[in-house]
Amino acid sequence: MVKNETQFTFAERDSGVPCDVPLPLRTLSNDGLCLIQPVLSAGAISGHASPTEVGQAAYTLLQTCVIERGTGGMAFNIGGNNKVNVAMASYKPNIKCDSTSTPGPAWNSCVAVFVNMRATKPARIFGFAEDPLVEEILPLTLEGSDRKCQAHIDIEGAATISSWYELWEAVTAIASMCTRQKGKGGKAKELGLGRNIRLELSAKKYDPGDMVGNASTVSLADAGIALQDFDTVSSQAGSTGFDQGIPFELLTGPLQDNSSSVTLSGDSWTNNSVMASA
Repeated sequence: MVKNETQFTFAERDSGVPCDVPLPLRTLSNDGLCLIQPVLSAGAISGHASPTEVGQAAYTLLQTCVIERGTGGMAFNIGGNNKVNVAMASYKPNIKCDSTSTPGPAWNSCVAVFVNMRATKPARIFGFAEDPLVEEILPLTLEGSDRKCQAHIDIEGAATISSWYELWEAVTAIASMCTRQKGKGGKAKELGLGRNIRLELSAKKYDPGDMVGNASTVSLADAGIALQDFDTVSSQAGSTGFDQGIPFELLTGPLQDNSSSVTLSGDSWTNNSVMASA
C-alpha cells in the first residue's frame, strides 16, 4: 500500500478558518459498529495531519485499546503541529438501507452534503412553521449542487428538541453504510428528544432543496479525498506499521474536543444512538 503523507488542514466547519477537512468528520467500519473521528486539541484553531498519520494512530488505538483492553480510546498529538487527535469508539447507528432496485444517490454528491451541512451541537427546537417556538423549520431538503443526493428531514407530530450534530451523524452513517458500500440510499428514524424526526438520504426525489455544497470546490474535493484516504489507511494500517510511541488514553466516557462533547456517549436529548466503548 502506498503511504499518503499529504498534510491536510483540519478546522471546525463553522469557525471560518480555511481548511481541507471541515470538522466534524468521521469514517465508519464496514459494519458501522466502530467509528474513527479526528478532533482538534483543546484551544486549537486548526491542525495538520496526513492520512497515514491518522491511519497509524487508528491502528495504535485498535491494537492497544480495542484488542488488548476491549475499550475505545483517543490518540493525541497527531500530525505536523501536534494539534490533531484521533478518537476510536463503538457506534450503533439507527439506520436502514434501501432494499429496492432503485439506484441510490451519488456518493460524491452525498459527501458534498455531509461535509457542508450544519453540524452544531447546541439543542434546537425542530418542527413545523406554524409553531411560534420552532427555531428550525421542517420539512427541509438539503442537497449537493449537482442535485444527485438529497437529505430530506421531516417530523411527525409536535415540535421536538434535537441538534444539527445529531442530524449530521445520521446523514454520515447512511452515506457511509448505504451509499458508499451498497450504492443505495437509506433512512434514519426516531431522531430527537421526541423520537419523531425522520431523515432520508436519496437521489433526487423531492423538490429542489437548499444547496449545502459544491462538489467542484477545492476544499470539498480535498475533504472527500481525505475521508477516503483515512478510511483506506485506517482499514489497512497494519501494513504501515504499529507506532507504539503515539500517546493515547482509554476512552471510558464522553470525550471533550476543543468546543464540546464529541457525543460518544449520546446526549441526554438524543436517541442515544452513539454508545461509549467502555
